[in-house]
Parts: sequence; structure tokens; C-alpha cells
Amino acid sequence: ISPDIVGITGMTSVFSAVKGICEIVKEAIPDALRIIGGRHVSALPEESMKESEFQIGVLGWGEETLLEICARYAKAKTFDFSQINGIIYKSQHNIIQTAPRARKIYSREMPWAAKSLDLLPLEKYRPTYFVLEGRTKKGLLGMLFTMRGCPFLCKFCANPSSKVEYRNIEDVVAEMGFLYNKGFRLFLFLDETFSLDIKRAKQLCELIKQKSWHKDIEWIAAMRSELVDRQLIRVMKEAGCVGIAVGVESGDSKILEDIGKGQILEDVRKAREFCFLEGLPIKYFLMVGLPGQDWKSISKTV
Repeated sequence: ISPDIVGITGMTSVFSAVKGICEIVKEAIPDALRIIGGRHVSALPEESMKESEFQIGVLGWGEETLLEICARYAKAKTFDFSQINGIIYKSQHNIIQTAPRARKIYSREMPWAAKSLDLLPLEKYRPTYFVLEGRTKKGLLGMLFTMRGCPFLCKFCANPSSKVEYRNIEDVVAEMGFLYNKGFRLFLFLDETFSLDIKRAKQLCELIKQKSWHKDIEWIAAMRSELVDRQLIRVMKEAGCVGIAVGVESGDSKILEDIGKGQILEDVRKAREFCFLEGLPIKYFLMVGLPGQDWKSISKTV
């Protein structure tokens, strides 16, 4: 394989590994254009470029930006990066960030990423694992979103937009069916908050239940504790959901207030109770090392 462009994404927790991969690419395929995207470079663009061998960083949602890079690169492998909005790039000894990109294509208009699967040799990809309450699932994992963006303003979050864009739920289920026919049985919804609109989430689950394959799939999603009710948990489980993840962050109410989480611990307890009653596993995302945290605060979380 000798690609013209190698693009890698990565969050802060895996940035060291991402840098290592980039170094391998530079050595093995020196002529390939090396691009990084994702949360880390979007949050710390200049630092990310200084600390790595990447030539371009794509900032924020990158579909349109990457498409433009590829189109220009196909015409001429040497072109003026400054003409592309929404990136940071290296120019000799300088690091230059261009103007933010004004999006033209929104989530509801985007083609399915799943339709690119025929371009990939799936048999060469290692299966994915996800673990919920001690149970390990292994296989091809289909990742898709029903919406993008998040209206909440948690201070620690790298979400690129507070504007929410919803996809048509019929289109979401059709994409799941397409992936199912390609051999996928495990699904992960990438929504920041799957149940931001509880009524819509229930309608999506009801649509999934109408499909003959719904009893042959398993899926997980992330939610906020105050956006959960027992009926939703029930219908999610009936539609093939095998677990939810809730961002609790801290068991200390003062810390939650300081980080702008906008939830109370009683909501977390209620969400746990709904899941317990319906037999649906729940896991929590917790954070240690937040500003103002001490061992007493951490003990409240534990």
C-alpha cells in the first residue's frame, strides 16, 4: 500500500500513540501527506503540530475540509495550504492557522459513511471489543450518529459546536440495515447525548423494533442522567440496546457545579434505578484531577 494521504484522528488520551503512528508513516511512506484531525488538535492546534510530524491539522468537523484537501491534492501535490479554511499547517519553520471554516453541508445532508465500506478490505481489520459489566462483545462495530452537537456547556468538553443537528431517524435505521447486511451486528451511537430529545429517541427505538434484524443486533449509547426515564430504557432494551454510558464526572455536587455539568446526583441515582429495574447495564464516566478536587472530593465519587 502506498497512499497519497494518511489521515489519523485522536483524542488527548491517545495522542502519544497517534504521534508514534505518524512517525512510522513518515518513515515508511515519506511522500504521503500526513494529516491529523479530531478533538486534541482542535483544542490544542499549535501544540499538536509542534509536538508531531503531521503536516496539516484539520480543526473541528472535518468532512468538508478533508474533501477540499483531497481534491486540491489530486490536482497538484504542491499547493498553497493557506487557501483552505479550517486547518493549521506547517510552512517551512512556521505554523500557520487559517480562518475557521463556514460549513455548507449539514448532518442531515451527508451521505452514509457506511457506503465507503466496499473500498476497504474488511477481512484485514481486527474485530472490535466492547465490555459492559464483565461481558465482552467481539466483532465488527458499526459506529454512526443520529445527531451532532451538544447544547450543554460543560467546561471540560471539546465538543466543537453547541448547535444541534438532527438526522432523519428513518435514514439512521436504513443505515443500520445497510450495515447489518454487510455483516455488522454491534453498533455504537456516537451522539454526545443519545436521548437529548427523549421523544425522538423512543421513536427511533420503535423504528428499529420494526425491523426483522432488531433481535440479532446489540448496541450501546451515551446519555445524560436527567434525560432518562424508565419507558425509554425499556424500549431501548427491546430495540437491542445492551447498555448505556452516563457522564457522571464527579460524586461531589460542588465540583459538578464548578465544571458547569448542569446535573444533580439525584438524577444519576434515578437513571441507575431505571436501568436496574429494566435489567439494562449502565456504566459511568468519571473524572479525577478536576480543578478544586481533593481526596475528600474524590472519595465522594468512589
